[in-house]
Amino acid sequence: MHDLDNDIYHIWRPDLQGVVQKAIKQKSQVTIQTHWQLYGCNTADLSLHGRFIGITGQQTQFITEQYDVGLTKNLPASPECLYTIIVDMPQGDSTGNARMEYGGRATILDQELHRNNLPLGLLLHVWAPTRIRQLRRHERHKCPEHIFAMPGLMLIDEAPTSRRKLLTLLGLYYARKSRARPVLVDISAGGVCLKTSDPGCQRFMGADDSYLFFFFSEKDEQPRFPHVFVGRKVGIFRSANSRHAGLRIKFSRELVWEEPDDELRWLDVGAAGSSSLAAMIEPDETEEAGE
Repeated sequence: MHDLDNDIYHIWRPDLQGVVQKAIKQKSQVTIQTHWQLYGCNTADLSLHGRFIGITGQQTQFITEQYDVGLTKNLPASPECLYTIIVDMPQGDSTGNARMEYGGRATILDQELHRNNLPLGLLLHVWAPTRIRQLRRHERHKCPEHIFAMPGLMLIDEAPTSRRKLLTLLGLYYARKSRARPVLVDISAGGVCLKTSDPGCQRFMGADDSYLFFFFSEKDEQPRFPHVFVGRKVGIFRSANSRHAGLRIKFSRELVWEEPDDELRWLDVGAAGSSSLAAMIEPDETEEAGE
């Protein structure tokens, strides 16, 4: 696990002040939701879209930029409310920032009102996040077998550094794991969602679990070597009626096979995703035109 300091906050165990300070600096989108007393006897569910402008301890100042008004009564009644913050958070490695959503509960301590009793600004006591998820940067696509053949997944301590070591690992994997290969759910330039029955890959949300994901593609002119990625687990789900675990892996590095010597070269794809994978999974416009 990465140590917490003034610049790096662990995305899955966030420091509340750090998240809010990042949101203020980035002018990030913040949504406050509550059931609100309007003019007269009218009440409504309000979604207030705006941003934080200050924080002291757990008290934050929020200004409203846009309203959504609903006639239902599904939200907690004022002064209780829900908050959602979307912010780019550093991950503490070479993979760049993660686009994160943090949500939880807050209490309204004070308010500045506009006409019809709508809030212009709020002073909130914000509690620690209870909902955390990493947002997608790349569109997901299905995984046709002719493009993603013989997929594989293994838990690793560190990425292989030599061609010889990698080919040995892959050879052993395909010899031993023929019945435990993952089933691909969807894939994007930035990561993959898959199901696996391999107990070695089903560990729950460890902070820094690293995986080697690989597959062969019939789109390659000479598919002698697989496409290989290093990634980290950013989500997990289980089915009550299945032995499979679902994993979502975010890619951090992609192997470049063109190097002639034994030392492997890894390309950093954590921030922008894999351009070669994006080209592989995007629909072929010439094929679509001919259909």
